[in-house]
Amino acid sequence: MGGSDEEAAPAMRLGQELVKGFACIMAPSIPVLPLLDVHRSVLELRLSGTWQSFHVPDGAALAAALADAVGRPRWDTATSQLMVRVPLRGNASGRTLFFSLIKFSLPLPTARLVG
Repeated sequence: MGGSDEEAAPAMRLGQELVKGFACIMAPSIPVLPLLDVHRSVLELRLSGTWQSFHVPDGAALAAALADAVGRPRWDTATSQLMVRVPLRGNASGRTLFFSLIKFSLPLPTARLVG
């Protein structure tokens, strides 16, 4: 096993990650529409039909990324990360920023959409 890019490419195309020569299936991510309260650093996501609240360590950076996003943010349940794709000069696919979120153990008031 030479570890070349050609050998790793089929695993990546199948939604897998090559780790130390072994193919591991990555958990699928879920497209989400996040509600962010920058002042409280709280992000709310509707997951499995219920609103869940998370603490965001850097709410301002997440707000800037969401404002520049070039697609729907995605939630990775396995790592508790919100993935936001932003444009990058010279790279047609842009780059993905990862924001680690901390789930609140106590319920907070949920967001209400008006309209």
